[in-house]
Amino acid sequence: MNTSAEQPPTSTEKPLRASPRVAFGSSLNLFFLTFAALLLMFTVGHAQIAEILTALWLVVFLLLGCGVVPHWLLKALQSGLPAPPPLKAGEHIVVALLGDGTVSDPTSGASLPAMFAHSRIAAAARLYREAKSAGNECAIIVAGDDSAERESPPVYLTALTTLGVEKSDVQFGRGTNTYAHARAISEMLRTRRFDQLLLVTSGLHVKRAALYFHNVGLRPAVVPSDFISAQFTTFPNGYNFAMTDIACHQLIGMLRMRVYNKLGWNR
Repeated sequence: MNTSAEQPPTSTEKPLRASPRVAFGSSLNLFFLTFAALLLMFTVGHAQIAEILTALWLVVFLLLGCGVVPHWLLKALQSGLPAPPPLKAGEHIVVALLGDGTVSDPTSGASLPAMFAHSRIAAAARLYREAKSAGNECAIIVAGDDSAERESPPVYLTALTTLGVEKSDVQFGRGTNTYAHARAISEMLRTRRFDQLLLVTSGLHVKRAALYFHNVGLRPAVVPSDFISAQFTTFPNGYNFAMTDIACHQLIGMLRMRVYNKLGWNR
């Protein structure tokens, strides 16, 4: 438990607007490139090898597009999550809310929380109200609201206060990705007293986020705010490829963290 009441240090990192999820098309692009390579193999006279590879290509394409592979990947990411410990009266609770950036309303141009952010904001506000009702002190640290440095009040702050959170109990961390968020929140909590840290993010993101927080010395109790699933379909659809890309992004991030730690690059 941290015991100092000093204010956390402020970051000088330049704020950046969250980038779009360009990885959604990556698996489809890979399949198109592979298909072009197979056509080239047929053209240059490697028909027998190309026929075998084409059959494998088709099987993988169907397994991904019809939901089998993304279902397995999402289940691996979202299952087996431990329940957070019960709240005790008189504790200092910190809720770390990992956001999803903002998007612009196409009609008004106003900034709004992005797709996955709504459930995370709602879950953080619920935990805050429960902590307060149980007689605890509670604060929310928001990371991933790219409006925090360009709008007043920030978009996530408006959403949280609408759900019953006191403005004075909300702080903002910096960073443009999950690892930077974990480091920023770690710095903020270094000189702050707290008894329990609750990490709020989407179910598919929880394991990667918790791994990054562990890497910076924090052991939060994870609280998934939402879950997603693949669609089992007769014919391949783009949604399942998108879910595959999202799941692979999480798994590759976890693998990269472990490799970097083995190589000593995260010290």
